[in-house]
Amino acid sequence: TIPNPTKTYNSAGAFPVTLTTSNARGCSGTVRDTVTVHPKPNADFSAPAVCENQASLFTDASTVAPGSIVSYNWDFEGQGTSSLRTPLFSFNTTGNKQVRLIVSSDKGCLDTVIKSVTVNPLPIVN
Repeated sequence: TIPNPTKTYNSAGAFPVTLTTSNARGCSGTVRDTVTVHPKPNADFSAPAVCENQASLFTDASTVAPGSIVSYNWDFEGQGTSSLRTPLFSFNTTGNKQVRLIVSSDKGCLDTVIKSVTVNPLPIVN
């Protein structure tokens, strides 16, 4: 009774689906198939102490099982981007910065993590 039904699956796996159609003359047909739902990756990263105007290494810690992470999309609060797995980045201002990482699995599944990173001022040398 629904022309374009949708279904959200909460876990990975193979699930049976059935489509039955009928026309105004009472004729009907059924098709059965299996839908494969791939696992969602878990985007994660770590960063050491971050200092103003000093490059810091942002280390990817993303996972997906089974499968692999094939792309990385970093955004450093609009001050820069990277597609590297473990980029170096330098913030030119202090304060709390939002760092976003979007990862994609080999099956095209996505996940996003946003973490706050504190950028500390450099000490004043006299």
